[in-house]
Amino acid sequence: MKYLKFTLIGLLGWSMINTTAQAADHIWSGAGSLCGDSLDVCANAAAPGDRVLLHIDGPIDEGVSLTGPGISIMAGEGYRPVFAAGHRIDAYLTGGLAEFSGLTFVDGNLYLIVDDEADSALEIRIKHNNINKDHSGHPIVISNNADVEVTAHISNNRLRTLATDTGQSTVYLTNYAANANMQVELIGNSMHAQTSLMTIGNNGAATNAAMAVVLQANKFYSRYYGNEFGNFAPGATFSVHAESNLINMLTTSSFSTAMRFRNDGGDSMAVTMVNNTLMDRNQTFNLGEAIRVLNTGAAADFSFEYHNNIMQDFNTGIWVQGDAMVSNSFNLYHNISFHSNFVPETPDTDPLLDRYGRLLPLSPAIDAADASILAGSLLPYLDMDGLYREKDGNGDEVVMLDIGAHEFGVVSHQHVHAGPVDNISNVSHASMDGYPGLIGLHVTHQFNLDGGLSGFYNNANSDLEYIDGSGLWRIYNYGGFDIQVGSVFNILNIAKTFTTFEVQQSGAANFVEIDRTGLNGRPEKIVHVMQKYDSSNPGFNDHPVGINYLIDRWYVQNLDAATLPLNTTFNVYYQDPSISAFKHTVGSGNIHPDPVMNYATMLNNPLINGWSCAQLQVTQSAETGLVNPAPVGVRFDNTMGRWLIYNQDTSPMPAGATFHVLLDPAQIEVCTDEIFITAFD
Repeated sequence: MKYLKFTLIGLLGWSMINTTAQAADHIWSGAGSLCGDSLDVCANAAAPGDRVLLHIDGPIDEGVSLTGPGISIMAGEGYRPVFAAGHRIDAYLTGGLAEFSGLTFVDGNLYLIVDDEADSALEIRIKHNNINKDHSGHPIVISNNADVEVTAHISNNRLRTLATDTGQSTVYLTNYAANANMQVELIGNSMHAQTSLMTIGNNGAATNAAMAVVLQANKFYSRYYGNEFGNFAPGATFSVHAESNLINMLTTSSFSTAMRFRNDGGDSMAVTMVNNTLMDRNQTFNLGEAIRVLNTGAAADFSFEYHNNIMQDFNTGIWVQGDAMVSNSFNLYHNISFHSNFVPETPDTDPLLDRYGRLLPLSPAIDAADASILAGSLLPYLDMDGLYREKDGNGDEVVMLDIGAHEFGVVSHQHVHAGPVDNISNVSHASMDGYPGLIGLHVTHQFNLDGGLSGFYNNANSDLEYIDGSGLWRIYNYGGFDIQVGSVFNILNIAKTFTTFEVQQSGAANFVEIDRTGLNGRPEKIVHVMQKYDSSNPGFNDHPVGINYLIDRWYVQNLDAATLPLNTTFNVYYQDPSISAFKHTVGSGNIHPDPVMNYATMLNNPLINGWSCAQLQVTQSAETGLVNPAPVGVRFDNTMGRWLIYNQDTSPMPAGATFHVLLDPAQIEVCTDEIFITAFD
């Protein structure tokens, strides 16, 4: 197995570029800005390493053209800048770090050229953008025209092209110069294409070039062509590692291929595909091709590793042309007409997928993969949804890996209190009833159901309790604070994993240590805790609860510094950061703009922006040193189309307060049906 160690650079936020020089931030808010009336003037006046922060929502009726060392153009905190149709950012880069983040292009793109005069390494970060291209052109272009190393981190973007011209890709990356070197991470992106998804390669002139690509947790939707990886230059090398991606085609032609790997003149190509799902939704005609492995160089080395994947509803499954070392295991194939020069290791087996590519409850893919294949990967252990990869999906108390891109074992639902008015609300749900030992349960109060204009506060400290006699779980408000009829609670039930467990207070302090190998010394982790009542060792704690990180340990603590009573018990879940598990820190740019609502902070995440049906989980954190000693909840602001975290007692939300937020993309995708309302169907 070939894993690319450079991936740690982007995933952990490290940089290859020396940024020790003091960089400056330039605020651009439109005409009258100190750095210039136009954005183009402001950006070109910036020094290498500077950032241009856009304090404007737009529309921005101009483009930008840059030349020189790295300049970053980013959304300012709390802003969502939109470039009007027909405008784009052109950058001819000669070195340094350049970041483009938080931007929306109505009909435009990022066109980034590593200039042939570049003489030092470059790092490019493209993240959290919404880029639409309705006419000819690619939403993202990076071309390395110099004999330098380029590292590109492309993460959590939403890319869409409606151009019907052949070859119009959502992402176009290429090495053009001899000895050029490009290392690319594409993680957590969503791409919709009418014709072609990604085109990545070593151009024929790029002799001795090197291209290394990592794909993780991307969603690819296309009507025609899929992803093309080409190695065309003498002496050039190309490696691809694809893990936990969904390739969802709606092919209308027998020439459609979901993933094509082509070594035509290059020195070597190495491809690893692990835990991906490839499906074609045009089941009426069954025209498309899933994977083409093509090696035309008689002396060229080509290796193709294919493990733990699902492939469904293609005319051609895997077609191997030319000499290639092929290894395949633990895959599922269903409704495939034929393979060419490839022998599937299992007979036709229906993986039981829903239309989003997720596993249904009785899927044979659940707990059926070989986890050792991922053991050497340096990528975060996450599935397509950005959640922890390995769970006990079939309920046999054994944590195992699933086949395919998505891991089964997360249930989200909302509980609406039906009455009576009391400080207790019984919860009944098939995933919870009769199961007293659930250690993956988490609850967050929500003010308004599905974005309604009215709702209820729940200004109380709460816990979860299991009642043996009824076999039901219940939400309990301390202090006798009544739960109003119609109050809403988001409930997340995560199946047993290696990162779900309990901690219990055994000493006399306002905290309890979480001593876990996977957490110790890992301040970047996302941690969620939920207080619950253990009837065998009861501990009553009427105080706001959160987490903290000190030195090299995470802790659960009472945020008001009160002593945590003996035997107080908490469910704990942790994972690596992703688009669905992230930290939010309160700042001046994300406090609610209405002074009356200064007790709320606005979230900004493309999974939930504009979607009132999303169900959020929130845990408070004191890791920045700032404590917010109030119970919190979430609510949807219909006017802004944004989710808020708010203090239940309406006390002002303090700047610096931090929250760990957890989302269930499966729940959001079902309630929004976004794939299909954007004309993919």
